[in-house]
Amino acid sequence: MKGLLYKDAVTLVKQLKLFLLMIVIFSVIPGYNMITFALVYCAMLPFSAMAYDERSKWNRLAAMLPYSDAQLVLCKYILGWLSVIGAMLIAAVAQFAVLLTRGAQAELAPMLLTLVVSASASLILLALSLPFLYRFGVERGRMTFIVAIALGVVGITLFSNAASFDLNEHASSILLIVVPALAVALNAISVPVSTRLYRRCGMR
Repeated sequence: MKGLLYKDAVTLVKQLKLFLLMIVIFSVIPGYNMITFALVYCAMLPFSAMAYDERSKWNRLAAMLPYSDAQLVLCKYILGWLSVIGAMLIAAVAQFAVLLTRGAQAELAPMLLTLVVSASASLILLALSLPFLYRFGVERGRMTFIVAIALGVVGITLFSNAASFDLNEHASSILLIVVPALAVALNAISVPVSTRLYRRCGMR
């Protein structure tokens, strides 16, 4: 599994460097719109890895290697999970430093709420999108990629602009439980679904 993750990391090294730069820059910009976009983008990194795999006929080589279908599929999910969680942590540290510098400690709670909900929503998009790519392939599933990014950015941006600052403590607590729990549940379902589609659709 480590070898598969290393292969994807090397393949996406330029995008990963860009993503780190984006997170740092967007984190110091007032508001959460740009951070939201970065989190959604990070969730879509497995799409890029799958596109490279498809172009280089990686799946034919993978068939000769000692990896199971489940490992090959799970690797893409782990890449997305690590990217989103890493981006959220970097953004949280950067935003925390910026808010302390501005003396705006009162904004810490809304900021953390927005980051957690945005990251969870990004993982939900990942869970909903990857099965389509395993079913139709990257090229034919490209529309899913576009729609996922559009819906993710619009939906999470609307939330970050309005709801996070108007919610009372009880509603915020519910969101902090429900949305991450939904993300975990959907990803737990999505992984075996994608594995079955990978086998059925002859991805190897």
